[in-house]
Amino acid sequence: MKKSQNPSAIRSRKLLTESLLKLMENKAFDAINITELTESCELTRKTFYRNFSSKEEILQDYIDTLFEEYLNALNDLPAFEPPKVVYIYFSICEKYKDFLLLLQKQNLLSILYLKYQEFLPMIASCVQAAQFKTTAPSRYHVAFSAGGFFQLLCTWLQNGGKETPEEMVRICMEFLT
Repeated sequence: MKKSQNPSAIRSRKLLTESLLKLMENKAFDAINITELTESCELTRKTFYRNFSSKEEILQDYIDTLFEEYLNALNDLPAFEPPKVVYIYFSICEKYKDFLLLLQKQNLLSILYLKYQEFLPMIASCVQAAQFKTTAPSRYHVAFSAGGFFQLLCTWLQNGGKETPEEMVRICMEFLT
């Protein structure tokens, strides 16, 4: 999906995303249809399909925002330090906790995991370059990192996202060192 930077398109994507998330609070994702979604934000089906090809794409687009924010924060680090990487990760998770809990409630964390696989090579390259000044990490390193960070997130969500980013750094550093 190529995102238009037209203010009207940006507004429509935002309305569709907000409406879908609001509907998901009280209704199963699979039970929400495009007509209901577009009516809830007073847009047309044509507007929906001009911006997205499916409801899943709305979620994927929103998840992209989280990963892009994380990647940007990692790129801003002057040096690779595992505690900072974990802190940034859980700060973003905390910021989007309601959304992540909604994905969990709807059994849609698999969409998030697929995005991990897409974004983690970029994130790992950023971290690897900062740490070792070498080429991109191996596919095994990326797979291990994706699984580990995803499972940390799942466990954190199962606990209601109660731990602060600082607490998660402490917990992670216990087994990383």
